[in-house]
Amino acid sequence: HLYLDHNLLSGTIPPEYGTYLTSLRDLFLYENELTGTIPSSFGGMEDLRRLRLYNNSLVGTIPGEALGRLSNLVEVEIQGNKLIGEVPSELGDLVNLLTLRVHDNDLTGVVPAEICVLTERYVLEEFVSDCDGNPGELTCECCTECF
Repeated sequence: HLYLDHNLLSGTIPPEYGTYLTSLRDLFLYENELTGTIPSSFGGMEDLRRLRLYNNSLVGTIPGEALGRLSNLVEVEIQGNKLIGEVPSELGDLVNLLTLRVHDNDLTGVVPAEICVLTERYVLEEFVSDCDGNPGELTCECCTECF
């Protein structure tokens, strides 16, 4: 477990985390001042179960290919950043995912059907996004809560 939340950390997330912390189960870097992107090397954290990166200043897109490989993930909380693009369909491969929070970013497009299948199977219990109907926000047929 690596709990570094609420520490006023700044700078980028070291990509080496994904290379050297392959047995990490929890990565909590929320409520800091982190910038840069979510490293694609996170795909190497095969045992990761909970990823909390919320309320930072992370930019770029959600690394779907990398995160989609993390079959043990039960929680992804990346809200409150400056992420752009679409919610990647690869997140639908996370068959153990219980919580997905992506609201308060600049994500657009339609939430992929692959993710909605997770909510239909009652696996994904909490899916929160910016989908309350404002122009430029996500279109979501399966979100449990919209902002």
